[in-house]
Amino acid sequence: MHDKQKGNTLIELLIASLVITLVLTGVAVSLMYSLKNEALDRYKQRAVDMASSGLEFLNFKRAELGWNGFLAAYGPIDPSGQKVYCGAGLVELPSGDCVFGTPAHVIQDNKLGINYLRQIVITQATDADTGIVRLLVSITMSWQPDEKDDRVYELNHEFSKQDY
Repeated sequence: MHDKQKGNTLIELLIASLVITLVLTGVAVSLMYSLKNEALDRYKQRAVDMASSGLEFLNFKRAELGWNGFLAAYGPIDPSGQKVYCGAGLVELPSGDCVFGTPAHVIQDNKLGINYLRQIVITQATDADTGIVRLLVSITMSWQPDEKDDRVYELNHEFSKQDY
C-alpha cells in the first residue's frame, strides 16, 4: 500500500503543478492584455489632444484674422473646394494625403515612442438658400501602435461668419 500511495502523491503533485501553471499563465496573459489596452488608451488620448490642439490653432486664427481674413487664408480657392494640411504645423499639401513614409508629415512623440499623422481637410460650403459660407474642418489623427493596422481618430468642426 505504501508504494501505491507514493504513486498517487506524485500524480497529485503533477496535477497541482499543472493547475498552478495554468493559473499563473492566465494571470500573465491577463496582465499583458491589460497593459496593451492601457497603452492603446494613452495613444488614443494623445491623438485626441493633438487633434484638439489643431482645432484650437484654427480657432485662434479665426479670432485673430476675423472672418474675411480667415476665409482668405484657410478657405479653399481652388476648384476642388478643399485644402489639405498635414504635419505638426499647418503645412499645406498641394495634393494627396498625409503618409507615414514622408518625414515632414510625421509627428514624433518620443515620450510614448509612437508616430502620428495629423491631416486637416478644410472644405468650403455655401448654403444655397442663405448664401452663408462655411468652412468645414475635418482633423484626422492616425497612428500605428503595431504593424497590423492604423488607428484613426477624427474631429469635425464648422466655422462660419456667424461664429462671433
